[in-house]
Amino acid sequence: MVNAQEWFDGKYSTAESKRAVERIGPKEEFNKRIEDNIISIFGGGRPLSTLLLGIDDMKSRTLNENISLEGSLTLKGFLNLELLDISNKKITTLDVSDCPQLRELDCSNNQLTNLTISGSNKIEKILCGNNRLSNLDFLKSQNPAKLITLRMDNNNFPAQNLKCFTPFINLRILCISNNPFTGSLKPLRNLSTKQLSDYKIEDDSYRNYDWQAWKLDNQELIKKAREEIEVNELNEESIKLQEWESISKEIKELYEQLRCNIYLKTHI
Repeated sequence: MVNAQEWFDGKYSTAESKRAVERIGPKEEFNKRIEDNIISIFGGGRPLSTLLLGIDDMKSRTLNENISLEGSLTLKGFLNLELLDISNKKITTLDVSDCPQLRELDCSNNQLTNLTISGSNKIEKILCGNNRLSNLDFLKSQNPAKLITLRMDNNNFPAQNLKCFTPFINLRILCISNNPFTGSLKPLRNLSTKQLSDYKIEDDSYRNYDWQAWKLDNQELIKKAREEIEVNELNEESIKLQEWESISKEIKELYEQLRCNIYLKTHI
């Protein structure tokens, strides 16, 4: 076992070394980033130099998966850190409040009892599943417009409804399985129609949700959906009727042609 704080303090012993790094995580994560950069270069018009972002050792530091880090960890002075992946360790508390550029955090599969993320308003992804977290204080400091992915399954959160997720109107992926979240989906009603269609709660049986309450809260939406279904069915019936009318006309024309042919053969 290696003390997490001592390891980071030794690895990044100067203010310059802390400011220089932008990504910390397993090599596989950086390989994925290279693929994403290639797509961005040819599809999004980004300069070719960005291809090096995933392999530049001055900015990306590989965290060996074989290093078993444990204990508390506080990152201070990492002013340009954008991605931190310290998953699959034995870290008990994590404080990344001094990482103002942080966008993605993966601290899943640890032993976390406390998580502090209060210094960045740019975070888009938080993966903190499979820990021992018992409060949602880390969500209070997040920018509601930025957070897109939130995976927090298998923790020790107290029983509660879904109101804590109401501000996050841009959520696309929410994983809360094996936590005692209950009640109506009404707190998620601020999602727009498009966002609602993209929205999903992963790995959850829905057994705890009060669907009857959801129906009562969304009668207008249900009515609109039924009206669209009825319109589509009427359109389909109309199309079928037009097809039969066309076929009937062709049969009638063919019948008249046959009559003419028979008359000509029998009277000439």
